[in-house]
Amino acid sequence: MTKLYIAGSLLLLGVGILTLLSYSPTQNKVGEPIFAIVKDRILTQSLDGQRHYLLLSLDTKADTIIRIAIGKNNLCRIGDTATMQPITTLLSKEVTYQLIECS
Repeated sequence: MTKLYIAGSLLLLGVGILTLLSYSPTQNKVGEPIFAIVKDRILTQSLDGQRHYLLLSLDTKADTIIRIAIGKNNLCRIGDTATMQPITTLLSKEVTYQLIECS
C-alpha cells in the first residue's frame, strides 16, 4: 500500500509541476524594442539542416555586432533597419534578441 501511495504522490507531483511550467512564461521581455542595421545574412549548414542568421550593427554602439537566428522565409535585406525585442529566458538571465520586423 505504501508503494502505491508513493507512486501516486510522485505522479501527482509531476503533473502539478508540468501544469505550473505550462502556465509560466518561458520568455520575459526586457525593456523597449531596439533598432539595428542589417549588415549581412548568413546561411550555415548543420547536421539537422540549414540555419539562417542576421548580423546586425546596433544604432547606439557602432562597434557592436550581434547575430540573431531567423527563419528561412525572412525577407530582411542588407541595409534594412531591424526592430528587435530584448528577452530573457526562464533558465538564463542573459539577454538575447528576438526579431520583430525589418523595414
